[in-house]
Amino acid sequence: MDEKLNSRPLADVSSHQIALWLSQMGFTRKRWSLRFLLAVFPDLLETALCLEEIYRTSNMVLWILEPEDEGTSNDVLMMVDEMIERAPTPFGNDNFVIIVERRLSLPGDGDGSELLQQEVESTLAHRALADSMVLRGNRWKDWKHGDSKQRLLEMLDKAFPSVEASVTLIRAAVLGRSFARLAARLS
Repeated sequence: MDEKLNSRPLADVSSHQIALWLSQMGFTRKRWSLRFLLAVFPDLLETALCLEEIYRTSNMVLWILEPEDEGTSNDVLMMVDEMIERAPTPFGNDNFVIIVERRLSLPGDGDGSELLQQEVESTLAHRALADSMVLRGNRWKDWKHGDSKQRLLEMLDKAFPSVEASVTLIRAAVLGRSFARLAARLS
């Protein structure tokens, strides 16, 4: 039996990809599917809920190459810091995930100096991934009292926008909110 998910054999699909697909198809927003996943595949449900939180547009920062780029990685760090610090922590879950992705320039981008935020947002799905880095931790232990800010700053220095990769996408999420949504959806 040759079962497929979006034209790929199921054997080649990871649990991460299945969880992302479940989230994109709305299975994490329907009560009956939530109950099913919670009973049969709780780990997959947890991954899907976390991915849903990470991919929310409110948890995204676009860093675009500008002509005389005055912006530094410190400016981006301050934006991410505010996102992490201000996020609610329901149930005491203050684990965070930060994903830094360098996206390749498109042929029409030129030297990257003319890019607008709206253009980048509309073409983001078409930009190939050049490099990706992930930082995980606990907000209290690693972010406020640890070295996670310094590690993120090093990651941002490596991901500084260039002519070849004119867009850096930063996703930062505290995962407690996803579990609060689960509790609300199940009640």
